Amino acid sequence: MDKLYFSGKDTVDFALALLLTQIIFWTLMKFIKSDHIKAKLPAWYNVILSVMLFITGNFFWYVSDVRTLAIFLFIITLTITLLGFKFKAIVDKNISNWAVGITLIIAGILIIYNYSVNLYIEFIVIGILWLLATIKWPSYKLGKLSSKSILGIVTLVLGIFCAVLGSYYYDETAHIQTDNYSVTLGKQSAWVSGYATPNSKIHTYLDGKEETPAEKSDADGYFEFEVNVPGKWTVKVTKDGKTVSDYTIVKKSAAWKKHQAKIEAKEAKNNFMDYYADAYEALDNVGVDEYNTWLDENSNGEGGYIDDTLDAVQNQDKKDVQDAVADIILIQASLEKIKNADDSDYAAYHQYYSDIKRLQSVVINPPAGDIDNFGNLFEEYRTNVDNNLTEMGN
Repeated sequence: MDKLYFSGKDTVDFALALLLTQIIFWTLMKFIKSDHIKAKLPAWYNVILSVMLFITGNFFWYVSDVRTLAIFLFIITLTITLLGFKFKAIVDKNISNWAVGITLIIAGILIIYNYSVNLYIEFIVIGILWLLATIKWPSYKLGKLSSKSILGIVTLVLGIFCAVLGSYYYDETAHIQTDNYSVTLGKQSAWVSGYATPNSKIHTYLDGKEETPAEKSDADGYFEFEVNVPGKWTVKVTKDGKTVSDYTIVKKSAAWKKHQAKIEAKEAKNNFMDYYADAYEALDNVGVDEYNTWLDENSNGEGGYIDDTLDAVQNQDKKDVQDAVADIILIQASLEKIKNADDSDYAAYHQYYSDIKRLQSVVINPPAGDIDNFGNLFEEYRTNVDNNLTEMGN
């Protein structure tokens, strides 16, 4: 019933346009003295009607569905009128009135299709009544009222009744309808909009989970909000204990996917650097302890090869060893995200990953040989990793 308001308004717009056209033609026919002009004037009736319809649809109450219809009617009727001056059969067969009626009916069908609301049937009804008034009973009169004047008065009364009744339901009952069944995200976001009970709180849900804070419809019932996540966005409104809902499907776009990939790549790089720094610190602690312990044993004449000595050090620094392993797993996961984002820096980050793996290898599985062999490799790899952190901006 809340849609009845808009149906009534559209009907009033048409009625006012028709009555204004009648007044204009009555005035012109009364004051124009030239019989030649009077004979040509009726051919312009529907053209002027379409202009009046555009005016009533744009400036009376507020903008309505009839404005687009008026533009189409203007183009169609103007074309037919101009052709009618050249081809008499167009006038004789009443093509202009047929065109207006059929256009109204088609417009009603299209509006019902787009809105999926049968109450937008007013244009179909008006189109049929127009054909009856101009084709079936063009000469019918009720007192001094012509068939077109009768049509204008009937549609005006009917439209006002529907608008008043619909206005009550629109303001006082729970209703909500989104403007689009689906929208596509732009580079970063999209807008979900529609009409609901005026001045009401609109609860929003993404794939069933409520998003906060709630939105609010304005005095006309209009609401809109920006979304940057794809999925099924459901909107709900409650009035006097009754809750109704509608939804809009928000789809991904190529631009959004590309932008999202850049965001994810940036986040992955930040995570990569954080995990990299932690892994480096842990491996450096273990490596330094291994080298110093080995050096002490050499100085005391207790060692020469690493074997059992390094096992003992790694057991002592067990937490650092475990932390390094965990961090490198996270580094690898971040690297995979950078790769999936098709980021231009992937090759550099892959090299960073290779360097930290080499440092891990030389610390956890030291090379055979004397302390200098281990020390040289450890120093080389830790320097590489430290330089990498500088390049990453740590």
